[in-house]
Amino acid sequence: MKQRVNWTEKALQVYHQELRYLRKHHPPKTAHAFKDQLKELTTMLLRYPYIGQAGIRDSTLRKIKLRPYFVLYYRVQAEGILVVDLFDGRQDPAKAPE
Repeated sequence: MKQRVNWTEKALQVYHQELRYLRKHHPPKTAHAFKDQLKELTTMLLRYPYIGQAGIRDSTLRKIKLRPYFVLYYRVQAEGILVVDLFDGRQDPAKAPE
């Protein structure tokens, strides 16, 4: 079975919100770089799913840094990776999913 990356609705919502922001307030290459970096990261996670740091309260939830402010939270599943959240580190850390 081919491994794949799946996204929760919340993670997709944050992803699209960030793309809209980048497109509105930055040059086009910034949004492209964000998309490219995310694609590279999720591709890497399919090859090395346990590269991210395990959560403190929930060891099935892993995290890996994306860009200066974002943290990608994910779970390793039999069919691949489930992206649970993209968390903007400039927010209140109490809102982080871990």
